Amino acid sequence: MFFILFVSAFILSGCSPTSTNLQIRPQSKVAESPDPEALEYFMEGQLYINQGNYALASVELQNALLIDKNVSTIHLSLADCYWMLKKPDLSIFHMKNAIEIDSEDQNIKELLAKRFFALKSLNEAEKVYLQLSVENPDSVKYILSLAELARLQNNLEDAISYYQQAHNVDPNKLSYLETAADLALQLRNESITIELMQKLILLNPSNLNYIKKMINISLAFGNKDKTIWSLKKMLEVTGYSIETMNQLGILYFDNDQPDSSIAIFTNVLDKDPKDQTALHYLTLIYEEMGIFLKAEEYARNLIMHHSDNPIGFSDLALLYLNHNEINKAIEILLPASKQFQSNYMIQFLTGLILNQTDNKISAIPFYERALVLNPDSRNAMHNLAILYDTIKSWTRSDSLYRILIATDTTDAQAFNNFAYSLAERNEQLNFALELSRKAVQLVPESAAYLDTMGWILFRIGNNTMALDYIKQSIEIENDNAIVLEHLGDVYKANNNISDAKIYWKKAFNINPENEELEKKLSAP
Repeated sequence: MFFILFVSAFILSGCSPTSTNLQIRPQSKVAESPDPEALEYFMEGQLYINQGNYALASVELQNALLIDKNVSTIHLSLADCYWMLKKPDLSIFHMKNAIEIDSEDQNIKELLAKRFFALKSLNEAEKVYLQLSVENPDSVKYILSLAELARLQNNLEDAISYYQQAHNVDPNKLSYLETAADLALQLRNESITIELMQKLILLNPSNLNYIKKMINISLAFGNKDKTIWSLKKMLEVTGYSIETMNQLGILYFDNDQPDSSIAIFTNVLDKDPKDQTALHYLTLIYEEMGIFLKAEEYARNLIMHHSDNPIGFSDLALLYLNHNEINKAIEILLPASKQFQSNYMIQFLTGLILNQTDNKISAIPFYERALVLNPDSRNAMHNLAILYDTIKSWTRSDSLYRILIATDTTDAQAFNNFAYSLAERNEQLNFALELSRKAVQLVPESAAYLDTMGWILFRIGNNTMALDYIKQSIEIENDNAIVLEHLGDVYKANNNISDAKIYWKKAFNINPENEELEKKLSAP
């Protein structure tokens, strides 16, 4: 017969597309030898498969199964036909039958998983790969398939776990841990990401890419301890580096470890006594520790070795400012402000320090220059607006206040100061009341803001509410001469002269140079 001539060839070459062979497998459900008639139908089906006629092939293979249903290869070939005929449910059905008959054939299970994958039945594919992984614990490929499936389903935690399992099976493949670390970073899982990166570094301590990545990751998470650990590893690999040492010293400083920071920066200065970073940070550290003379020494060394760098001047000026040595700060900053006219910090500090002298107005040009250098500086705008208000340059102060409240609707101080300025001028009182209300909403417990609200209400003529707000202010802070005077003024407006004089007197005791208060107290 025709099929006899080709039987040996098909058994050797297998069927397309799965390339499986008709075999007798030693399973309990498999016949001891194939039924000859079933074999004939099978071979006819194979011929049709080779010709690409899957419909006729499926008919022949079904006939074979009617005679002998316990041959896994017939089921598998029929599964291939149905797959090509776009009947996936029937294909899966026969593949499962093939596996049931020959449960030890890993290739059939792999093919089943791939077909589930193609059908986007990812949960079903996962079940098959899980079974394969259990049956083949030393095989990494099934674990990787599970990892990929988990990624596709956005189950990144599971994917990370699978990649770690894969590394446990094949410890030489650090790429599995790399992928797991990347996924953990994608999840923003700090502990797992850092744990995996630390493991990679310990497994390959000379890999600078791992160390640099660990530094960047720990910095991104704000994990200073791990960044310090990473920088130390960097030094072990690259050898001594002043740049790396300075980074380490800064981290110790930021991590509230001043002794370690001092040790690092002192070591740097032993190598390079002029190092700017070390001199700058030692100034800051000793200032925070309250060791003024040491801080001053390092700041002056920074100026001496780097007279073209404004940092030393600002460090020393701030040191004097913090210790209330205003004149010394001015001696440093006035010449520096001419030398560093393009440096925002020097100009701002000069304005800040002059603003604390009797000649506050002299601070204006420095604040103005600072604002030109940094137009977004809210500190400069705030201070300059108050000074403009002082010299009655209200067009300029109002302009700054409008910028402040427009660019930050949570800036309570800007709302309050603008409101108080308008109230003092007795202008736009309804608008001032809106501004004040916003400030109080933002900071309800501020004595200054409550007083502003009360003072505007007083200006409007609502003495009852004015009294309530100003009293609240005094309950929070009872030693502000302006607020005490305001309360006295409200009492006077209510014809309560005795109470008015009580609070005017309290205000005068705090500010005896206030001539207006003196007149109020001496009036009948």
